[in-house]
Parts: sequence; structure tokens; C-alpha cells
Amino acid sequence: VLTGAAGFIGGYIVEEALSQGYSVTGVDNFSKYGKVT
Repeated sequence: VLTGAAGFIGGYIVEEALSQGYSVTGVDNFSKYGKVT
């Protein structure tokens, strides 16, 4: 399980792990920060 999979570093780690034959489950949070108006 990889948290932050949609980010720059997380995306690289996912690609590298997949290329080495690992099974990857990526998790990320796309919520906006701050007050929702």
C-alpha cells in the first residue's frame, strides 16, 4: 500500500515498484484544503 500515490514522488515509486513486479495499491486524498464555499 502506497499513500500519496498521485503525487510526484509517489507516482514515481508506484511506477518503479510495478516495473520490478510488485503489486501496488495506491491511496491518495484529493480533498481541497481550506473552507469550502
